Amino acid sequence: MIKNHLKTARRSLLKNKGFSAINIIGLAVGMTAVLLIALWVQNQFRYDNFYDNKENIYKLMNRTDKDGFVNIHDITMPAAGPALKEQFPEVEHTARVLWTEDRLLTNGDKNLKAKGNEVDADFLDVFDLPVLQGAKDKLELLPLKRDRFKE
Repeated sequence: MIKNHLKTARRSLLKNKGFSAINIIGLAVGMTAVLLIALWVQNQFRYDNFYDNKENIYKLMNRTDKDGFVNIHDITMPAAGPALKEQFPEVEHTARVLWTEDRLLTNGDKNLKAKGNEVDADFLDVFDLPVLQGAKDKLELLPLKRDRFKE
């Protein structure tokens, strides 16, 4: 019976080539769209889902309206973090991240050229990241990736 169905389907495909091509291309595009949307939804549910305190972590966004164009981005003024902490008692910690260029770090006669990020002291209270060396409450410099430091 399956052999008969396959034979009939083959004959129909060959008889109506244009119509069959449109249907097959439409099916392929639809399935691709569904898979891409499913991957996007899965990514959204996994975003920052590995932090223990994930239900209390929020990201501050900035909305600008210039010449009729609305732009939303995650770059805010540096004073926003301390101002939120001061004005709203619900805010326990704020963690600002400064994306920096190359820095020269000096310790005695040893110089290190480093490229990395600068963060607030509360950063490790918000995000539970492992500390490579030293005590969590006594950190001044937090190397997240050791291979970034060059002599």
